[in-house]
Amino acid sequence: MAESVHELEDLHRLCREGRLYDVEGWINAGRPLQLRIEARPRGRRISTALEIALETGQHALALLLLCNGYRLGLEARSPFDVALKARRWDLVDMLFDWGADPATVDLCTLFDTYNLALFKRFRAAGVDLTRGHEFGAALAYHTSNKPLFGFAKGHRESDPRIQMELNIALVHHAGE
Repeated sequence: MAESVHELEDLHRLCREGRLYDVEGWINAGRPLQLRIEARPRGRRISTALEIALETGQHALALLLLCNGYRLGLEARSPFDVALKARRWDLVDMLFDWGADPATVDLCTLFDTYNLALFKRFRAAGVDLTRGHEFGAALAYHTSNKPLFGFAKGHRESDPRIQMELNIALVHHAGE
């Protein structure tokens, strides 16, 4: 673990440049991959090596980091959010395979994918899609999200919380 963000600057540059073999050399030299939680700078957020890999769609780089001890639990931002925003379902699969915590996903980001299979997958993984009434808000403000409406329709009878979210969206639309 790095004690300072400066220790990781070269690694992050190598990741941005896609220099996979140089990153592998960095790892083989025993250099740190992540910043200690206590060493995170306050106020400004620095992208991590994994975020850079996910944002730039470098599947091999992300896998290299994970295979070499990169700890998903130390990420300040959900890796799922980064992969979902990039619309890289293969990276989402990889994160599930490597044990990323699906409960850390930002529900707005998930709903913005318009991907019914992902809604089902995160729900099956134990994510409460109704937490914070994000489900109702998404239904209210994104009326074009037909996959989400279909998901709600298919699950409203078996899950009363989803019916409640539909009611919230309906009240919003009735007030317009």
